Amino acid sequence: MAIHDLTAEQLQSAYSYDPSTGVFTRRDKAGRVGKDGLPGTVFDGYRRLSVNGRYYKAHRLAWLYVHGCWPTRPLDHINGNKDDNRIANLREVSVLINNENLRNAKQSSAVGLLGVSRTSSGKYSATIRTHLAGHQVQLYLGAYDSPEVAHSVYLDAKRKLHSGCSI
Repeated sequence: MAIHDLTAEQLQSAYSYDPSTGVFTRRDKAGRVGKDGLPGTVFDGYRRLSVNGRYYKAHRLAWLYVHGCWPTRPLDHINGNKDDNRIANLREVSVLINNENLRNAKQSSAVGLLGVSRTSSGKYSATIRTHLAGHQVQLYLGAYDSPEVAHSVYLDAKRKLHSGCSI
């Protein structure tokens, strides 16, 4: 079964979804809503639910449940909480806007601070990605003696360049 083969009707027969809380509840074989707590597992901050033997990210299922179709673009959790699947907290965005809304450095980051990397000279470089005139660009914000200063410069630039993102 391809990801888009799952229909809203199949999902609705397997789960009940409360759009105001973002919580899915498993239905039993008779279609009754169970009371067994939050279903699924959380991996990398995202809740995943099993439907017909396949796992799906709960925020994508919430979209399918409410709108009756799969999202055509990435879904962004507006408040940054990947397990807050209230429909009001989800929006379809471009990949660029979704990346602009990042709040934490990737796990592979050697420094552990968003927008900061260590240079070969031992300083800490601050860079930010944004879009200008319809193109994605990476802006160099300078090199600093401490990662905290570089991160502060990055956060200032993020507030200015990524309107609509909360930090």
